[in-house]
Amino acid sequence: METYKNVYLCNEISEEMGHKYVCLHCRKSYSVGTGFIHFQEKKICPECLAPMTLLNEKFKAPRKDDTTQWEIVKLLVDNGFFYQSVLDPISGEKVPYPRTKRDAEAFIEKYKK
Repeated sequence: METYKNVYLCNEISEEMGHKYVCLHCRKSYSVGTGFIHFQEKKICPECLAPMTLLNEKFKAPRKDDTTQWEIVKLLVDNGFFYQSVLDPISGEKVPYPRTKRDAEAFIEKYKK
């Protein structure tokens, strides 16, 4: 088994809203609050031991069985979108995150730097 340094199981679920550690393999999300200490640690999924991804507090996890939405989440994350605010370059207004794969591909094309 591979050894990890400074990696912790994501077994602490915070009652407060905030950033989330997400396992894209198991389709699970754990709120970790907003304390800076949480962002310095690498977390692994307690279920499958895969590395977890830290997403912005704006992220709302789909239901575990909604594989289509989880595929869109993975597509966005793989392309550098971690549910932070994205501003339209012309209007300066916040852009909503896409809900369909076609919209996600267009979103990535338009807003990826």
